[in-house]
Amino acid sequence: MVIVNTFDNLDMNSGNPGLVCMTCPYPSLNNLFTRLLAETNSEGRFLAENFCHDERTPDSGRLLYDSCMQGVSTVASLADWKSRHADDYLEKELFIDPMDILLGRPWTFRQENADNLLHPHVALERRLVRLEDARGIIKRTGYAVDDLMSKIADFRDGEAKKRDSAEKWLSQFCGSWNEGRDLRPVFASYLDEVDDVLKDVEWADKIRDRLGMGHLKPTINAATGTEEFVPVLLLEYRVEETIDQKSNHQELMVPTVLDGNLNPCFFPTPRPGSGTPADEKPGGRTVNLNQVAAENDYHYGVELLHPKFDYLPAHIQRVGWIRRHPGLALERARKWHLPLVRTYLDREDFYPNDRNS
Repeated sequence: MVIVNTFDNLDMNSGNPGLVCMTCPYPSLNNLFTRLLAETNSEGRFLAENFCHDERTPDSGRLLYDSCMQGVSTVASLADWKSRHADDYLEKELFIDPMDILLGRPWTFRQENADNLLHPHVALERRLVRLEDARGIIKRTGYAVDDLMSKIADFRDGEAKKRDSAEKWLSQFCGSWNEGRDLRPVFASYLDEVDDVLKDVEWADKIRDRLGMGHLKPTINAATGTEEFVPVLLLEYRVEETIDQKSNHQELMVPTVLDGNLNPCFFPTPRPGSGTPADEKPGGRTVNLNQVAAENDYHYGVELLHPKFDYLPAHIQRVGWIRRHPGLALERARKWHLPLVRTYLDREDFYPNDRNS
């Protein structure tokens, strides 16, 4: 079924909307998407657009997802969609317990999704980074965030005796952390995509923005009324370390809408056209939320997925705090993101947005 979306013109100074005609690939969500796509600058509209325009999701994935959405009643609202996505899809098909041998592998790494493997393969020695929200880790493991930060500082910069003691402590911490992790795909980026901001005192905020992790932002404590910052860990490791020894081959994937939580900061990445430059980094393109003065200053980030592997103390490079909200409004960032993706991936036909689409 074809649905029509009222989408603001890409001209930032224009208030005239354009009409987007698209086919809803999820029949069970068609009615909801029709309503969400008519909204202006909203989380729901961005999510619906992502699902309608993600060309990398295979037909088998769409069928699987649509079957998960077909409950006893029609998906009635954004909140209902979020609930079913979390409970009926993610928990069954992605967030798999390592002990559940019947379910096996998350959807991302199943054979049906093999077309999203990165090609050409990424060099084994290439370094990857991941920004981890420490709040969930602390909650699951029972460790205190101040202790964690202190031990990491000792491990990285302390004198020999302190370093040895911290390594033992962190080994126990990583053991507890790894034990509590499920098999969900891990989002990461290339070190050389963020190494320029690691020298900045606000490195945590800037990496969050560059990788489109808009969900990581300060919150207000309901009891005290004070703003609480977000503790984060920066992990660094080689591609080689993500390879399951049983499979003995890389499983680095381009993310799709079916590979994680519903996220309005996510933006689907098209398949590259024939004129894509050879030096374009393989992976997905993240919406960059760093504040910039003009559209010409905007640069996207790069992301990929890999399977779970066990973290070690050596993988934890630093700790920090996210202290501010994203620097660029999501509506503006998404509008600047699309033309850049079209240009650099040679896909001017991707994500139609004019009245004649």
